[in-house]
Amino acid sequence: MHRHFVIIGAQRSGTTYLYKILDSHPEVFMAKPVKPEPKYFIDQANIVNGYSAYYKRYFMSSNKYQLLGEKSTSYIEKVASARAIKAVIPNCLIIVSLRDPIERAISNYQFTVNNGLESLSFENAIKCEEARSKHWRKLNISVNPYAYTERGHYVKYLPIWEQVFGKDNMIFIVFEKMVGDKEEISNLYKRIGVDGSYSSPHINEIVNPARSKGYNVMLNQNLKSRLDEIFMVSNKGLECKYGIDTSMWR
Repeated sequence: MHRHFVIIGAQRSGTTYLYKILDSHPEVFMAKPVKPEPKYFIDQANIVNGYSAYYKRYFMSSNKYQLLGEKSTSYIEKVASARAIKAVIPNCLIIVSLRDPIERAISNYQFTVNNGLESLSFENAIKCEEARSKHWRKLNISVNPYAYTERGHYVKYLPIWEQVFGKDNMIFIVFEKMVGDKEEISNLYKRIGVDGSYSSPHINEIVNPARSKGYNVMLNQNLKSRLDEIFMVSNKGLECKYGIDTSMWR
């Protein structure tokens, strides 16, 4: 079995940038296409097919590569996906990219607008988030498109992954620290076991921006303070439980 890693999320947290940084490395082969994401381990029926079926679907042309990867950002919210990955790829490395949850919420909102699923203003969408969370499954998509703040409580999603894979097999990336930073990217390459001296041509590239069509988000001070309060406890949890520096999010 090859060495593998999976980028499990979080959505709208620089994972496509991370994908390109890793895919450009001469020792790394990423599952294609990047869009739509594979989401292979959401379907529990794929577990019974074993490793060979997963490999044949995404990695048949990867023989010369040292490390194989997948990016599917729905996984972070799926407990069953953690167990499915473990069953098929027991020694898989788990990569989690995290972003200022307020900026992530705005990006998520703009992405939802762009996909024709959102007509409310950002502020009203935040107010209605809890009520709308009960009805999104009718849209026949893999995750709730309206979980603007819910999805930013990263610390609540991580314990199951830690339980299944162990903290030593998880890499936590703060998007704001990594983007455009050669040293941070070099350290990531080293951590996953490939040549850290490689310089990706995508380091300064703007990837997958979510520019809203007609709904520009302007945070007034009251809304900013409210969002700071919403995320304060969970951000602190990241620092205390996982040693993740969230100071640049303040």
